[in-house]
Amino acid sequence: AQWPQDAQTTHRDQWLAFRRSAISDLVKNLRDTAKTANPSLVISAATFENWLTARDTVGQDWQVWCRRGWLDLVCPMNYTKEPGAFRDTVLRQQNQLAGARVRLLPGIGLSSYRLEAMPLLRQIGATRELRTGGFLLFEFNEAEATQTLPQLVPALSSP
Repeated sequence: AQWPQDAQTTHRDQWLAFRRSAISDLVKNLRDTAKTANPSLVISAATFENWLTARDTVGQDWQVWCRRGWLDLVCPMNYTKEPGAFRDTVLRQQNQLAGARVRLLPGIGLSSYRLEAMPLLRQIGATRELRTGGFLLFEFNEAEATQTLPQLVPALSSP
């Protein structure tokens, strides 16, 4: 009766459940349609990194999507400057997805924080240590091509 105030107060839980359900239905329908057209397609989603808060803040119930087999790859945007925080986040995500048949490819915020070579390499190293099978970089543009990548050569060749 009092939209949108009621959705944020009296009926908040129902509203959040409805929104999660509507977005999840869309994810399932898109997957079904895509796989019907081409069964070899790989279905992925770039998601907010914290599944528990993303469920309510943006309606991304991506753990459910993964557990129900609606995604082949999930790519959480784990953008941080801190390699330790990045590693902890990936480990938490792996635990949340234990048993799900989905590949976890963590997103590294290369341009989000203008990561230099060593913090970037530490985050890449965390994906290797945790055996994610890969990672994504966001965003690769001219600054990263001309500034960050040239730093990787000496960093990779040093003992």
